[in-house]
Formats: sequence, C-alpha cells, structure tokens
Amino acid sequence: ELPPLPRDGFPPEVWKRLLRQWNAGPGKPWKMLNPPPPAVDRMAESDWLEAYEAGIAKLGKVRFFKTAVSLRQFCSIDDRKGRFLDRLLGGEFDDQTAGKRGDFGDSPPPPKVFVGQVAEAFERTRRKLEAVKEGT
Repeated sequence: ELPPLPRDGFPPEVWKRLLRQWNAGPGKPWKMLNPPPPAVDRMAESDWLEAYEAGIAKLGKVRFFKTAVSLRQFCSIDDRKGRFLDRLLGGEFDDQTAGKRGDFGDSPPPPKVFVGQVAEAFERTRRKLEAVKEGT
C-alpha cells in the first residue's frame, strides 16, 4: 500500500495525470511518489495546467539540453526570465539552425583572397612546401 501524499494544496488526480504524461514523454522520468515543490506551485496555476501537455510534447524537439529535462526543471521559475514552460513554448529553446544550409546555400563559400603582407607570407609558405615536396 502506498503512503498518502504528504503535501497539501494540489489535487492528487492532477498530479497523477501530470506524472503519467511526464513519464511517458522525453523528459527524465520522475520516480518519487510526491511531486517536486515547483510542481506543487505550478499545479495551482490554471494557465500552466492548460499548457503543460504541449510543453511535454515539445521537449523532444528542443536544443541546448545534453541530458533529459527533469520535472523539477520543467516546473521551475527563473528569476530573470519567468517560467520554464513559457520559455519552452515561446520558442527560446527551438533549434534555429534546423533546415539551414549556411550562408552560401548548397555551394561552397568562395575562396579566401589574401592581400598585402598576408599574400606575400602565403606565397613564401607555398613555395617552401613545394620545395619540400620536390626534396630540395
């Protein structure tokens, strides 16, 4: 028999639904029976409850995260930028480079042109390399 949830201030059925959806998503699985304190705070916010499912679905498409996002992080509030979920859904973590091929499209960039002293140094180096290849 599982012990009762010791924290008050949130509906247990909402926590169970959130936990089930979280553990089925791409985030780091939450193995504890009780929610992290930030999750208790977020479950009291109706707009967060309406948006968290979309956030869980979007987690698999974000960049910057080398490890899976934890539930505590997902429910957190940053002092400077606000709720993690709002930042996630706002596109802050989207991969801006997806589908881009670079400044020159499919073609390689134009060759670098050296001028002045750099051009002279480049030619000296090129001549030295050719001399080494010839064995002189």
